[in-house]
Amino acid sequence: MNRLFTLLTALLGAALLAGAPTSAHAQQVTKNAKVKVNIKKPLVITLVQDLEMGNIVLPTGPGSHTVTLAQDGTLTCPAALTCSGVVQPAAYNLTGSHKQSATIQAPDFDLVNAATGDAIRFYPDAPATVQLPNSGNRGVDFNVGGSITIPSTAEGAYEGTITIIADYE
Repeated sequence: MNRLFTLLTALLGAALLAGAPTSAHAQQVTKNAKVKVNIKKPLVITLVQDLEMGNIVLPTGPGSHTVTLAQDGTLTCPAALTCSGVVQPAAYNLTGSHKQSATIQAPDFDLVNAATGDAIRFYPDAPATVQLPNSGNRGVDFNVGGSITIPSTAEGAYEGTITIIADYE
């Protein structure tokens, strides 16, 4: 009986092993991807000269007048006004990575009369983009002009600060 039991146990074990799934590994697949990075020098803006719109004399009548200073330094002064004095656009120098393009932004801001608190809106005129020169070069210069609309009630010295924002394209 021992033999029969041993034989049945062996047959039963063999039957169970035959129907059991084997422990095969799942198929592994791989795919590679390239890793790219473009490392750039930081952009550095340096002020070369401040913007000056000179002296403006208003006419005696009511109304407002727009005075514009182009990036090239050309002042457009309406015939009703008298414009004189030092006139120059703001000038900046931008350095960064070799032959890269940078966008330039100059948000509008207020020129404020410190004595009265009155404000005149200044609308900067900056280049949309600048192309940085070869490495080893001192950077690229660019000018910023702008315009103001002067009400007939304005009088006194007005000042403000241009904010220039440069970023790689």
